[in-house]
Order: sequence, then C-alpha cells, then structure tokens
Amino acid sequence: MEVHNLFWESYARRDIELRFSLCSEDVTFIGSGLHERALNKTEYKNINKEGVKQFPDPFQIEFLWTNLSMINEVVACVESEVIWSQKINNEISKDLLRNTTLIKFEMNKWRVVHVHGSVPDYRLKDGDYMTNDQTIIRNKELERQVFERTHDLNKTLEELEQKNR
Repeated sequence: MEVHNLFWESYARRDIELRFSLCSEDVTFIGSGLHERALNKTEYKNINKEGVKQFPDPFQIEFLWTNLSMINEVVACVESEVIWSQKINNEISKDLLRNTTLIKFEMNKWRVVHVHGSVPDYRLKDGDYMTNDQTIIRNKELERQVFERTHDLNKTLEELEQKNR
C-alpha cells in the first residue's frame, strides 16, 4: 500500500519524477480519455507531462475506499474510488474516479506495472455495465447536448449584442 499511496500522492503534488520512480519500465496505462493509453513508462510519463502542462497546480485526492488484493506472492491489485479536487479557472472542480493499480515485486521493490482510471457512470443499476456500443451511443448523446447548448448560447449572445447596439 505504501507504493500505491506514494504513487497517487506524488501525482496530486504534480511530482512526475517521484511518481515514475515507482513504476516498472514496462508500466501500462488506460484512462478514461480517448487517447489516454500508454504501453510503456516513456509513453505514460509523456501523458503525465501533458497533464501537468494543462493543470500545473497541485490538487487533493480523497480516497473514499481502497481494496488491496494479493494475486500471488509478487503481484497485488489495489482498487479505489477517489475524489480529485482541483482548482481550474479559479473554481474548485471535483471529479469522482475509480482506479485500479497493479503492483509487482521486482528487483526487491514493489513497482507499479499497470494503472487504469475511469469515471463511474451512476445511471447504471447494480450489476449493469456499458458495452462499447452503448458507450458510443452515450458519447453521441453528449456531443449532441454540447452542440445544442453551444447553439443556444450563441443565439442568446447574438440577441444580447443586437439589443446593445
């Protein structure tokens, strides 16, 4: 658990070097974003560097629950649900995420070998899951909503500009 906690705490502090000192060279990563996928330490580190460029300020991680399972003597799985609180555009943004971190004992140290992060969808009932097809449909629904709201906003802005002339 110590490696797991330090891995995530260093992420919150935006300390990339410490974070990746805890990773195996062949660490893999899958995130919830379309292009959040890494097949090795270099790729994963580059994703983190881009994230720090976008959001350089440290943030808070609050673990809601954590579950450690020993798969065998040299591999452990840590599952958790966390709230990430981060200041974005001078407002506190809170995101609920689920993380799975696989840790392997190699060369006399525990190392992170795989990380998966996802955003839970609470519209689903217990035991339900979203298929890839359902995810595509949901993404299209969200894209349509963004388009409609952007259209409405632009229309309102045009009306306000006409009134102010």
